Amino acid sequence: SIGRREIVGHVMILIAGCLTRRSKLIAEMTTDVVDNDELARCDEKLHSEQELLTHLVDSVGYQLKSLGASFIPIFSQLVAKPLGKLLTSTGTRDGRARLSATCLFDDCVEHCGPQAASTYAPQLLQGVVESLNDPESDAELIQAAVYGLAQISRNAPNALSARLGQDLLMKIYNLCSNTSKSEADDSALFENAVSCMGSLALFKGAPLFDSIPDKGTLSKSFLAGLPLEEDFDEAKVCHDGLCDMVDMGLVDIKAEYNDLLRIIGDILSFVAEGDEVASESTCARLLGIIDQIQQTVDANTIQAAFARLDPNAQQALVSAMQ
Repeated sequence: SIGRREIVGHVMILIAGCLTRRSKLIAEMTTDVVDNDELARCDEKLHSEQELLTHLVDSVGYQLKSLGASFIPIFSQLVAKPLGKLLTSTGTRDGRARLSATCLFDDCVEHCGPQAASTYAPQLLQGVVESLNDPESDAELIQAAVYGLAQISRNAPNALSARLGQDLLMKIYNLCSNTSKSEADDSALFENAVSCMGSLALFKGAPLFDSIPDKGTLSKSFLAGLPLEEDFDEAKVCHDGLCDMVDMGLVDIKAEYNDLLRIIGDILSFVAEGDEVASESTCARLLGIIDQIQQTVDANTIQAAFARLDPNAQQALVSAMQ
C-alpha cells in the first residue's frame, strides 16, 4: 500500500511541524518576560495548533483502523519512533503530544493484531502508568490511558505483571467507584474505567482473573457502572462480558436481579432505538438471563423490581419477552 505509506509519511511530517511549533510556544509562555497580551496570543496559537494536531492524528488513526494488521510496517517505520518517545514526560512537556502518541499506540494495540499488540504494549504501558500517576494529566490523557490499559488487557495481557496490574486496577477502581455514573464529571472517562476494570480482572482471560480470588467488590462496582452507551465497541465487549460473568457464577442472579433487570432493560431499549451497544448474540444471552431470573426469583419480587425500571426499559423488556 505505497499510496497509504506516502499519505501517512506526509501527515507525520505535518505532525512533527505542529509539535515543534507547540513546544516553542510552550517554552515562550514559561519565561518571565511574557506580558498578558503576549500570553493570550500564544494561548490562541496553541489552541489552533491543537485543533490541527487532533485532525492530523485522527487521519493517521483512520488509516490504521482501515488497514488493520497490514498497517504494522507503516506504524513501525513512520509512527512508532517519533511518537513512542512522546508517551512519557521525559520525551515532551506537551500534554497534547502525549495524548496524540497515546491515542495512536492505543489504536495499534487494539486494531493491528496480536503481533503488533505484543510488540507495542510494553511501550504504551510505560506511558499509561505515568499518565495515571501524574497529577498534571488532564481528563483526556487519563481517558486515553485507561482506554489503552483496557486494550493491553485484552490484546497483550502478558505485558502486565500481576503486581503492576493490581496497582493499576486500584486506580481504575477509584475512577469508577467513588461516584455514581449519573454524577460523574466525565461520562466517557467513567465508562472507559468500567470497561477497563472488566478487562483487567473480571472477564474470561483477563490478566488478573486468577490473582484476585474475591471479585465481589469489583463485580458490584462493574454492575453499578453498566450499561455502557458512549463507545459502542466497548459497550459490546462489556455487555457480552457481563453474560460470561453470569455464566461463571461471578454475578449471583438471586442477589443481583435488581441491577440485572435494570441493565438488561436499558441495553434492550438502546438497541431498539438503533444504538448498537450489544450484538444480536449478546441480546439473546441477555434474554436467557431474564429467563433465569424468572426461574429463581419469585414473581411478586420481580414485579416490584420491574415497576421501578425506566418506562423505556420496561417497554423493551416486554417486547423482547413476547
